[in-house]
Amino acid sequence: MLTVIIPTYRRPSLLQRALLSVISDKDSDIQVHVCDNHSEDGTKEIVANFQEKDKRIFYFENKENIGARANGLLGLSRVDTEQYMVLSDDDFLLPGFLKEAIKTFREHPDVRFVCAPTIHLSLIDKTFSMGCLDWSSGLHPAGVQSARRMHHSHFPTTSVVFHEEVKSRLGEFESGGSDALYMTLAAGRFPFYVLNKPGGVFVAHAGSYTASGSWAREDSMFLYRTMAQTMGLVNALDVPDELKGELSLLVADTYNKIFDSIRVFGYINYEEIKNPLAFSTSSIGAVGVLTRRFPAKIRKSLLQLILFAKKVAEDKALSKNKRNLSENALDSLSGGAMDMADFKALVDSLHLDETRK
Repeated sequence: MLTVIIPTYRRPSLLQRALLSVISDKDSDIQVHVCDNHSEDGTKEIVANFQEKDKRIFYFENKENIGARANGLLGLSRVDTEQYMVLSDDDFLLPGFLKEAIKTFREHPDVRFVCAPTIHLSLIDKTFSMGCLDWSSGLHPAGVQSARRMHHSHFPTTSVVFHEEVKSRLGEFESGGSDALYMTLAAGRFPFYVLNKPGGVFVAHAGSYTASGSWAREDSMFLYRTMAQTMGLVNALDVPDELKGELSLLVADTYNKIFDSIRVFGYINYEEIKNPLAFSTSSIGAVGVLTRRFPAKIRKSLLQLILFAKKVAEDKALSKNKRNLSENALDSLSGGAMDMADFKALVDSLHLDETRK
């Protein structure tokens, strides 16, 4: 049995799309937990309409807004199935992913998570591309090499189904909320399987966490505490010392990039940036070390350097499969009401077979 957790807050139309993407898979071994963080905007009624047609959907509403992280943790605490995944309300799954993940767990009982390439869709620059194409499909062992590779090219949790043992060993989230770091630790500790077809769509838009400055807006003391907590978790893992050492280095590298992004925000006015995705932690990592030395008086030159480095990195990694969104896709993603026919039309508009080439 697999539980799909969908934390949500005041995104009824987007939630509708996420729900359609899950229930398009008719497998009876799937259930959906919608975790409403006290939206009070019609979300409850929308879910109720879905529940009338599909008994696999369960609705939980908080009595007050407890924050996104607490809402996610509360949702994960309700999971009582062997497999689970967390789907953001603004992302969506692709047909067949959950069915294939369940099948993979049955065929490979030692596997502790199943992941798939993810479509990265940006409503900011109106493009989409396939991520994690550098991974080969099939079984991957736990260990140093898998952890290093996941650190370099991690699977967004939008397209990852976990076995409950991952949660019991690593906790529900990485302490600071880094999906990339959580996936890195999981790849070091557990064997996993990579599917050969895309599993989900990660959507970046003006209101998303990624596009709002993400890590660069976090409190530094909070980040220092979470880094120490994650280091403590690594030290407590029942793995060889060599792997512990490597995982510790990867944790340190991740947080160095986070602190670099905070330094960059000290030099520039974020609101003036036309493409906020340029300041994701991964983008800044390549040139972030320079911010430790540059004075504020050359902030404009620094900004140009960062944007140039990002463009070079993107062109190298995505030039083969980055595409412009069609007008049909943009219309479907506009946030209006959607039914199953609309959802299937949206998937068709992405031309997934062509994207994989």
